[in-house]
Amino acid sequence: MANVLKYKRPFFWVVIAAVALVVAVSAVLAPNPKEMAPGSSLARQFLQHQTAYVGNNSKVGNIIALLQFPEGVRYDSFALQTDFEPYEITVNLKTDAAFQEEEYRSNPISREQLATDAAVMFALIDNVEVINFNLPGENNGNSFVYSRILADERYGRDVREFAGSEEEFAKLLFGQAPTPGPVKVETSYALMKLGKNGKVLAGISPVRGADKKLVEYVIFNSAIKSTLYEGLDTRSLDECYLIQATYTANGSRSARDYYAFLLDGFACLQGGNGNNPSYSRLDNKLYNDIVKLMNGMSNP
Repeated sequence: MANVLKYKRPFFWVVIAAVALVVAVSAVLAPNPKEMAPGSSLARQFLQHQTAYVGNNSKVGNIIALLQFPEGVRYDSFALQTDFEPYEITVNLKTDAAFQEEEYRSNPISREQLATDAAVMFALIDNVEVINFNLPGENNGNSFVYSRILADERYGRDVREFAGSEEEFAKLLFGQAPTPGPVKVETSYALMKLGKNGKVLAGISPVRGADKKLVEYVIFNSAIKSTLYEGLDTRSLDECYLIQATYTANGSRSARDYYAFLLDGFACLQGGNGNNPSYSRLDNKLYNDIVKLMNGMSNP
């Protein structure tokens, strides 16, 4: 079984007691407020949990607990994907009853807050590469995905450099860090039908139009599943489908492979095929749509 770690926010009164203790200790130990840079105290709290490893469950949980989220959105739990690269963190969020999903999507202030939250996590957690924020909603909710490469491009530097001092980190935390400008991200996909030992039986590259939308939704549908299972060597399968995703931003490129297959009657999507891969369930209808698409292709 894949390594899936989840953290639930502590009981409310435990949190209140912990906060009260921190405030009391801080009042005794804190330096003269006039000598402290704006935001330094909160920045210091974040920096105490800086870690080199995404698998440090305690420090990752403490970082997430300190984050600010858009109005109407609250933190619920998190999960770590540490079995294969790129390593990922998924933050599951709750919404208030009055929260309107479409308003969130069209509100740049809300989106900016999540982008800043992701940058803060990239700055403090050295080897995390992808951060997902999951919001509840219809059709399995929505997942907002942020990558380290795009965070670095946005700020024009390795965001881990912000963690070098309280002053620099406070700039990142409170949105005062300069950004070179919007990052244009281009995503392309290749889709292949594979036989035994990875033999290519058919292929489309690049995938365009409605077929591209299908491929994107396959990846999204699998990403919002909360359970990961121990992966397998797809070369042992008689049939599977490889999705190669390539992301390009300002000249930098990153790529990831996804393998779709049937296992015991269930459709699955596996990220990568290296050491200790993991897979999650995929809607069977989406898998059947991929099969139908590729069965209409001739051999490459």
